[in-house]
Amino acid sequence: IAALLKPGEERVALLQNKALGLSVPKTLGRNYDRESALGSFLADALRTMARADVAMLNPGGLRADLNQGPLQYGAVYEVLPFDNTVATLDLTGDQLVSLVRAAYSAKKGVFQVSGLEVVLEKCPGPSRLKSVHLPGGYGVDPNARYRVVLPDFLARGGDGLGPVLATIDPRQVDLGETRGTNL
Repeated sequence: IAALLKPGEERVALLQNKALGLSVPKTLGRNYDRESALGSFLADALRTMARADVAMLNPGGLRADLNQGPLQYGAVYEVLPFDNTVATLDLTGDQLVSLVRAAYSAKKGVFQVSGLEVVLEKCPGPSRLKSVHLPGGYGVDPNARYRVVLPDFLARGGDGLGPVLATIDPRQVDLGETRGTNL
């Protein structure tokens, strides 16, 4: 069996060690219970890539720190090991706030967000979300439309978002299955 597996393991090792031509200037750590440098970086990058107003990443989706030094494919895969597609939602401000409220009611750690400022109570609990607003302290317009990008795991209702997403018209949800881009 070991002899049969060896060629596959060699191909995997080549891919894992593939240099991406970038260097990480300092270690970017993750944190399940707080905003983190890695989470902020990835949420900002995802929002920029998708040209979205808001990005959300679930804390359990980040599985390793990104260490300082030359970046290799295997390191990125360790951070984001799931084959999630990049999903987008077209939400009203009211729907966006409901989604954020659901995220922080599920007791699933601290979601990594970009394009929003979220204030939480220090003590975890079912109503730990104190406020959600746009950068600069501007309120979320309940009737405005916001493009939200997130892993399809969340867009399918993962980590407690199911009840809110069940109230959203399916035409407002693009699970990203036709774009060929995974997280």
